[in-house]
Amino acid sequence: AQGEGIFLVNTWEDLENKLMIRQYVVQQYMGKPLLLEGLKFDLRLYVLLMVTKQPGNPLRVFLCNEGLGRF
Repeated sequence: AQGEGIFLVNTWEDLENKLMIRQYVVQQYMGKPLLLEGLKFDLRLYVLLMVTKQPGNPLRVFLCNEGLGRF
């Protein structure tokens, strides 16, 4: 089940089409997650993707120095 405003995409092209319309939070599902001592964990990283009109450099990526880890 998907909540309100949540959608799934299967290709990068589908994602690009959605991102041109408005801003979103993007997550990737992992079918076989990495486990620590048999338990799942998650890391929350904050990333800004910026599309530019610069030839040869259409995408800029910024990674925040801080994040969150739950173990």
